[in-house]
Amino acid sequence: MKDRFFELSQREQVLIAIMAVLLAVVIAFLGIIRPLTDMRTDNLNRLKAEQNTLHLVQQVTGGQTKTAKSTPEQLGQTITRSARASGFQLATFGEEDSNRYLIKLNDIAAADVLVWLHNLERDNKIIVAESQFRKDARNGTVNATIYFIQG
Repeated sequence: MKDRFFELSQREQVLIAIMAVLLAVVIAFLGIIRPLTDMRTDNLNRLKAEQNTLHLVQQVTGGQTKTAKSTPEQLGQTITRSARASGFQLATFGEEDSNRYLIKLNDIAAADVLVWLHNLERDNKIIVAESQFRKDARNGTVNATIYFIQG
């Protein structure tokens, strides 16, 4: 192939060299530059959409995007008040450590507990850090041990 290239006239060699350079430029453009510019455009569009969402959230919340953390005592009061309002009898409750609050419930319907936990998270930003449910074979209820943290 190399011998054949050198058998060509100088004009043909120059044209082939120019054609090879142009082919390399086209391949570089289609294989590298264009995908990078498309990726940049997509990222800019996503950034703009996220900024619009943030702006809407800030308008709805009045510019406050963080909630103040409750003290462990306030957290416990909120949880026990909510549990009693939902009709649960608390077997054990109290502060487990500086960040978690423990509550134990006996003989309750699993669906009622799950609804209560959902409402507690939605309304008070209190989330479950850890939980354990044991089914009572006698009456179909559950015994629950739940550790909460401030969300």
